[in-house]
Amino acid sequence: MTAYATYRNQDAVLENTRDYSACSLTSTGNVAPNDYSCGGSGTSATGRFTIARSATGARNQRFTVGPGGTFIQPSPLFNFAPYNYFQRPDERYTFGAFADYEVAPGAKPYLEAMFMDDRSVAQIAPSGDFGNTSTLNCDNPLLSAQQLALACNANNTFLDQNGIRRANVVINRRNVEGGGRRDDLEHTDYRIVAGMKGDLLKGLSYDASYSYGKSILAETYLNDFSVTRLGNALDVVTDPATGRPVCRSVLNGTDTTGCVPYNIFTLGAVTPAALNYLQTPGFQRGDTQETVANFNVTAELGQYGLTMPWTTRGVGLNVGAEYRKESLTLNTDTEFSTGDLAGQGGPTIGVSGNFNVKELFGEIQVPIVNDSF
Repeated sequence: MTAYATYRNQDAVLENTRDYSACSLTSTGNVAPNDYSCGGSGTSATGRFTIARSATGARNQRFTVGPGGTFIQPSPLFNFAPYNYFQRPDERYTFGAFADYEVAPGAKPYLEAMFMDDRSVAQIAPSGDFGNTSTLNCDNPLLSAQQLALACNANNTFLDQNGIRRANVVINRRNVEGGGRRDDLEHTDYRIVAGMKGDLLKGLSYDASYSYGKSILAETYLNDFSVTRLGNALDVVTDPATGRPVCRSVLNGTDTTGCVPYNIFTLGAVTPAALNYLQTPGFQRGDTQETVANFNVTAELGQYGLTMPWTTRGVGLNVGAEYRKESLTLNTDTEFSTGDLAGQGGPTIGVSGNFNVKELFGEIQVPIVNDSF
């Protein structure tokens, strides 16, 4: 019997630890050597607010939030590189054993067993509103008078189906307060093989085995935003009872999950309570399984004189049968399956399926000539 065990613990390395990766490069349009600068994504820390039409009718004016709760220009880019992992943290355990024993020449049982558990966390730049919302209500008390005048001008507003005046404003705002998106991945693998082999007669042997393997995925995605909750947290009105900002969904009773206003219109105004409401985990769980049963017989027919005249090696024959079944299951929660996570780019739908194969096989080896030159 042979047994083994291994352990590995790998630390994380962020891109901001290397001078050549701490900055995501953006072309400035200038002539070399100054044609690149530190840039990145338009979904920035202070936000990019694209107003479809100005009071004069100009298209797609872009602003960010400045001091005193004002819209200012230009809109900055966000350097997302420092948040990303060059090397992910990883912890891995493996165990295994191989054993065989000869009861008799015709009965030699053997066993293989292996196990692995690996956990790693991937991290990328913070989530946010990646243009997931495209309107602002004009009765929003979080907007300053200057912001209201720019966004809710007559050229840029409409009445929705509920008679609420809204402005066409696409928001790209990074969740720098909540930190990077983290994908916690764990894989657990099992494999076992049990079999028996041996010699039945002179020149005749067999091998019968059964194997089973399973790989289990447990994935938890953290620090992403819910698109549904984002729309609720930005649709803010004045509470007639208290005079304070409140989510419209709380007043009309359509949201019972405790909506908190998301104030991205004043610097430093995002609260932990708003993040607790907006940030939601996503869960994926699944496994892949394989089962194989095999029986085959090998005949060395040279033991019975079946040999070509020009060789000392006899004819060999192997025949057998195999059954194999494979299956896959992936279960995703509501956040993943509906595409409600802002930083995922779309829905991840759960799947499941399986197939099985029954096979008969044979192979013959006929040496024609050897040791003749």
